[in-house]
Amino acid sequence: VLIFVGISALIRALLAPSSPQRRLLPLADSSARRICRLLQGMAAVTALDLSLTSVGRALYASLSISVAQSFLMSMLFSGLLIGLLLTPFAPRGATPEAAAAVPRAYPRWLKGPLWVVVAAILGATVLGYLALGRFVTQQLMMTGVVLVVAMLLYYGIRAFTRESETALPVNAVLEGRFGLDPPRRQQIVKLIEIALTLTLGILALPVLLLQWGFSGADIRDWLKSAVFGFEVGQFKISLARILIGIVLFTALLFATRLFQRWMRDSVLVAPRVDPGIAHSIDTAIGYFGIALSAVLAVSYAGFDITSLAIVAGALSVGIGFGLQSIVNNFVSGLILL
Repeated sequence: VLIFVGISALIRALLAPSSPQRRLLPLADSSARRICRLLQGMAAVTALDLSLTSVGRALYASLSISVAQSFLMSMLFSGLLIGLLLTPFAPRGATPEAAAAVPRAYPRWLKGPLWVVVAAILGATVLGYLALGRFVTQQLMMTGVVLVVAMLLYYGIRAFTRESETALPVNAVLEGRFGLDPPRRQQIVKLIEIALTLTLGILALPVLLLQWGFSGADIRDWLKSAVFGFEVGQFKISLARILIGIVLFTALLFATRLFQRWMRDSVLVAPRVDPGIAHSIDTAIGYFGIALSAVLAVSYAGFDITSLAIVAGALSVGIGFGLQSIVNNFVSGLILL
């Protein structure tokens, strides 16, 4: 019962069949209601299968009963999954005529692999590999649960960082408390979204691997290698250091913007400082802060800065051959500032 209630709650939170304004997926009302009913039916079949298996184990049920149960549950699950695949995924706001014209195979990237899974379940069940068919159905259901939870968390991250009808929490804090202008707010918010999404992916991957049957020790070793570093040729890549590098770059960029704001409000004010000089100093501080943030973040992420000498050499050759005018204009602009 708990499994069925939990999965049903996740499905209703994602599809919201009776509340279109709360629906997270861009689906029409009819498609959302039908998909919700079919997914809840699949959850009911999975929960009933687990319950009957536990009861049969406690009562020492005969093998023929277990075989019949596995066959029936696999066929019911496959039938519901086929019904889901035959449901047209009509877009939000589509008229009944437009919804009826949506191909049943749309979207192919999702329904194509699921048709292969249905064929595998039916083939294994009919050929007598009942345990394999049942295992595939359970793995498909639990993998879907993990993906739905990850999707809900991702939508939560987007609601926290992206534009919506209401004020953004992050933007509201950056604007009201720190007074940053829209371009600078968007830069920081985008970096925050990238860091949170990468963290979500790192947390969801071990759960999927554990669900697919990998041992905890193997997953721990793989995560240790991925998070704390693995070597590719002469380079050592660490996801943790890359993530911390993104956070470091965001923090240093944020500190640069705060320092620029303090300079504009306290030091670079008329008539104490000429407006042209104030703008020049503010621009120079911005350039220096971004460059310093990028260098420190890249260095902490594990990339060797000395290897940039090769890039600098290539750029110098390019400057010598065809970029003189661009470099002259840029340097002249800095001199004028």
